[in-house]
Amino acid sequence: ETLTALKKLEAMFGPYPHDSFTARLQSQFDLEIGPSSHEHNGASFGRIGAQQHETGHSFVGRGAMPRDGDANWLDEGAMTWLDFNQPRSATLEFSGKFEQLSGHSPYKRHVTGAAYGQGAIVMADLDLIFAEQGGLRPLLGEFTQRCMHKTYTTSMFENFLLNKTPDEEVRNQIREVF
Repeated sequence: ETLTALKKLEAMFGPYPHDSFTARLQSQFDLEIGPSSHEHNGASFGRIGAQQHETGHSFVGRGAMPRDGDANWLDEGAMTWLDFNQPRSATLEFSGKFEQLSGHSPYKRHVTGAAYGQGAIVMADLDLIFAEQGGLRPLLGEFTQRCMHKTYTTSMFENFLLNKTPDEEVRNQIREVF
């Protein structure tokens, strides 16, 4: 499962960005590490079935890194969107009706549950906005490569996307999402 995930992730984000990779897999609840899965630079541990998500953080989250607690929604939203095979929204769903994902204190370190599900909806909305240009997937890969081994912010991601289209209607849709 982990090797399959690495191949899929490399196709999207480019070469694996760390010197090595270590995975500790558990098939069920493990009293030592609990029920969740986690990622580190070049490593993941946790339950079988979560390896694509956790391995993906070697690219987005631990390769290209959120600068502060205000940008940590992006890597969780992106990985959750990938977990669900990159669905495209039928209509723009986000439009500010969910919990605020960014605009917090830069010292905020806690990732809320909204970063996963609502972050994935933002990705699906962006995939719809960029459908005529091939969707979000290639853009997310390009952004990740540009930020590899560097930090990024939500506004950097927004500006990157705004610069990808001269169409003012599309630019307004992007602004509405953010």
